[in-house]
Amino acid sequence: MLNHLLPHVIKIQQAINKSNTPQQLNETTMILQDKITTACKNSYKIKKQPQILQPNWYTSELEIQKNRLKALRRRAQRSGENRPAQFLLLKRETAIYMKNVRQARNLGWKGFCSQAKNPYGKHYKAAFRNSVTPAQLILLKEKEATGGQLQIAN
Repeated sequence: MLNHLLPHVIKIQQAINKSNTPQQLNETTMILQDKITTACKNSYKIKKQPQILQPNWYTSELEIQKNRLKALRRRAQRSGENRPAQFLLLKRETAIYMKNVRQARNLGWKGFCSQAKNPYGKHYKAAFRNSVTPAQLILLKEKEATGGQLQIAN
């Protein structure tokens, strides 16, 4: 870092010595900060942070339903006399939301599998590795959950 910063040190010192007003000092400080950041970028490796992308099946309608559920929960918690009725309404709406989420997730999985070009690609690894539960395979094949994962897939 010092190798990248050393050629600019003399110029920055002269600019600091020549600055008479606070505005000139601020400009010199900004130049110094820019030189330090460029020296850091040139000398240190910057790791790329993995971006957490939203699943492709999660739509804006589901987000709207989720926000509506939050509002219903707040309303139910603040209600006085009709509190059980409000919580019953919240429970019904939660069930509808969860049903819609399950349907969207399964349709997204089905679309993901149908777009696959390689039979042993990502969808196969997602279905048959221990880290991911293959609950969607039952719904794709419309079979009962009897037997192991390989029997359900065949």
